[in-house]
Amino acid sequence: MGTPSSSQSLRLPGEEGWECWLLDARGAWQKSSKLETPAGGIFAIPLQSLDSSPFWVSQAGESRLAETTDLRWEALGMEPGAGGQHWVHWPVATVGDKLLVGSVALADDACEELWHRSLPDSFEISARLYPISHDEAAIWRELGRLVMTVQRNGQLLHTTLLSARTLDSGAATEIKDLLLALDMQGLLAPLQAVHVWTECAPGFTEALQSALGVKIHTGARPAPHPPHASSHLLPAAAAGIRRDREKARRQALLLSAGALLVLLCFATWAGWLTWRQHKLDAALAILRVDEPRVAQVQEAQLRWRALEPAIDPATYPVEVFDQIVALLPEEGIRFLDFSMDLETLVISGEATSPIHASKFQADLKASPALNRYAFNTPVPTIRPDNRALFRVEGSINGGGENEAQ
Repeated sequence: MGTPSSSQSLRLPGEEGWECWLLDARGAWQKSSKLETPAGGIFAIPLQSLDSSPFWVSQAGESRLAETTDLRWEALGMEPGAGGQHWVHWPVATVGDKLLVGSVALADDACEELWHRSLPDSFEISARLYPISHDEAAIWRELGRLVMTVQRNGQLLHTTLLSARTLDSGAATEIKDLLLALDMQGLLAPLQAVHVWTECAPGFTEALQSALGVKIHTGARPAPHPPHASSHLLPAAAAGIRRDREKARRQALLLSAGALLVLLCFATWAGWLTWRQHKLDAALAILRVDEPRVAQVQEAQLRWRALEPAIDPATYPVEVFDQIVALLPEEGIRFLDFSMDLETLVISGEATSPIHASKFQADLKASPALNRYAFNTPVPTIRPDNRALFRVEGSINGGGENEAQ
């Protein structure tokens, strides 16, 4: 096999170390015995160097999806990086009038020492290199750490780094909890199967199948295959190197043109030199521009908070009211008042007995769909006919568990 071109090499995080994959003459990817890849090619970012955050938006806001994604990551404290592409997004599925969006963000120093050696042509998310069918999950090991990725509707939905170091019963519980968290947010479609591409402890597959109720497939990690469309991830340092390369190329062309112009006419050469200096000054002025980062993050957080009610289904008053009504018994409770804003909700009502009132208040506190609220439930007022007047006050508690009353 001859020396591969830059588009025929792949730097991939393997189970315990980095791997080099090359494209052979038949168009198949083969693992190379060499540890280093040729210059250029594709560099696969390991999942431990990425943060994943899928989210919902209304279809009305799809035209502003890029801006919404920027605000989301900047509000989480991420910075875009000068000239790079630190986060990307893609549509996953449409449900009713809502669009599910997948998104990952890149750590500033993600494997910088390694990719500096080959200066790759493009960067890719490692999870996008493996064949995973619709609505399935896969678990494998990258650089000694267990990772998991979940697909929905044929698109990458979410990636995560597992805290477990071995695939045992504890890891099965962690995986179940991670999938349950996605499901509770309405992000996960019914899971069809889970693929395990690494060594696991005895009894793990049975424990995972019992926990999830889906088929578990074990086997070797398949050969990678680059996706048809690039993710366009680009570390800021790589963007700077590309700018320097382009600048050096332009300067080399200008110097060559200058040498020819000197032979023709000194005056023309002097004019060209003035023009060249002007271009260099303009380029340096652009490089010196640095907007205040603190003000940018604060502004992004304010804009995110302004957009949140329009893109987060959990803050829709009608949605929250439906979740509360779903807890009502067939009879015995009626609402007298319901009010809600971004931070609090208040319910007052009448129950045919104190038992009905207490049961409804307890159901509110135990509801997973309403666990973003901390509920205050004063003792109901008992009327002479045994009817009970009750009041419930809920306030946002950051998604933690409800306070016991």
